[in-house]
Formats: sequence, structure tokens, C-alpha cells
Amino acid sequence: MLQKLLLSLSLLSLASACANVQAPSKASKPRWLKGNLHTHSLWSDGSDFPEMIADWYAKRDYDFLALSDHNILSDHEKWIDASLPVKRGGKDALAKYRKRFGDAWVETRQREGKTQIRLKRLDEIRPLLEKPDQFLMIQSEEISDIAFGRLYVHINATNLLERIPPQHGKGVREVISRNLRAIEAQSRRLKRPILGHLNHPNFYYSITAEDLAAVPEEH
Repeated sequence: MLQKLLLSLSLLSLASACANVQAPSKASKPRWLKGNLHTHSLWSDGSDFPEMIADWYAKRDYDFLALSDHNILSDHEKWIDASLPVKRGGKDALAKYRKRFGDAWVETRQREGKTQIRLKRLDEIRPLLEKPDQFLMIQSEEISDIAFGRLYVHINATNLLERIPPQHGKGVREVISRNLRAIEAQSRRLKRPILGHLNHPNFYYSITAEDLAAVPEEH
């Protein structure tokens, strides 16, 4: 699994031209890269704006970040209630957001007497924070599925181009397998390196070591 992860990250770096970022010049020499492939924002159940999260990682010398929100890509227009960042991120969440990116960056509107804020798309955030050879943002999704109506199965898809809906299945193993096969199918169809792997292997109440061993696609 570690070899697969390192190889996939190398391929993602080489494919970063798709994100308008130059491939790392040191890619010819093996080196460790520090990053996070599993992060949530206000696009799903996270507690902060995606650009605030990315800024935090960039300032701490991370090489890459994947915002992998539940069953969604940040590639379309999405508005949230202005109270949501405060509820999740604290009373100063909006003030910090405005201070970091400016009032002109923050878009608001009124709907049914309530203030809404538009969440920025990934293609809007990248020009602000990505830097060649320093920081790369990778489009990702956490495909959040469920087996038997109660067992959570979450699959990360890193560097995908199109959203993949939960594939479902008759049991945990089939759910894992079908989602990983859907990721592989998109990778082959688009000729794009996409890394798929199971999140939360510590969900002992949903997934066992025997389940992982029984799914060839996860090896």
C-alpha cells in the first residue's frame, strides 16, 4: 500500500500541469513530500472555508493538500448560510476569513431574510495559494458509502476529474470493491492518474482486517 501511495503521488505531481502548476523540478530524484490527502471544508462537514484550510497548510510547509469533501467536488456554485462558519469554526471565523482574503473576496447575498456566503471553487483558490515546486492542491473526493444501512465505508479518490457517486453494494467488501473499481474506471477512461484507497481503517465497527484482505482492489 505504501509503495502504491508513493508511486501515485509521484504520478500526481507529474500530472499537475492539469492544475496549471508546473511539475516539481526535482521529480527525477526520489524525495519525501509532506501533505494531507483527507481534509474536509465547509463544502461538506468541515469547520472552515477551503482557502483558509489550504492557507494553513501552505504556511506550514506542506507540499500538497487534497480537499476531499463528502460526495462532492468544489467545481460549481454553492452558497451556505452565514451562520454555518460561526457554528462550526467559532465566533471569529468570518472575521478571520475577511481579514485574510479581504472584503472584496467574500461574496454574500440575501435569501429569505438570511445572509448567505458563496464558497469558492477550487479553480478560484488555486491561483491564490499554489506555488510551483512548493505547494500543490489536488482535486479529491471522499466517496462516502454505507453497507447494510449502518456500516460506514469511506473511499478517498485523489486527483479525479469528475465526481463519483457512492456505488453501493450488498456488503462491506462489495462496497469497497465497487467504489475502487469506479475510481479505476475513471482513471483509465480519462488517462489520468487517480489514487483510490479506503479511509478510516480504524472504523472497527464497520470494517475488519479480513474485509481489507479480501478486496484485491485495495492491495
